[in-house]
Amino acid sequence: MTSYAMLANPDLFRCILAVSPNYVYSQRMMIDRITCFADECHENGSLYIYLANGKKDKMEASFTPEIKKAADIFSNCSEIVLNYDSLNIEKHSHTIFEGYYRGLLKLDNYIKQAN
Repeated sequence: MTSYAMLANPDLFRCILAVSPNYVYSQRMMIDRITCFADECHENGSLYIYLANGKKDKMEASFTPEIKKAADIFSNCSEIVLNYDSLNIEKHSHTIFEGYYRGLLKLDNYIKQAN
């Protein structure tokens, strides 16, 4: 899970793609960790995060509120560049394909703008 790796080892990655992450499990432990991470993010330098979720699927519908909370938390940290997409995908199993495709395109644009 890229989100956990980012939180556990903040210097490991400078760019994260998290498509349909399950931030609901373990009594929303990840949202608490994301909040702490964002509070300390100024110490780690800039970070690019792409978050995405699908629609019209029970699993996606259960993940979406917590993904939006995470997006709100990340967007309030000046050291984090956030791109968030709500994809018009009807099955959880298909979300990853469109999400990573869009995420990589947006990451490419971010890298080109930075150079």
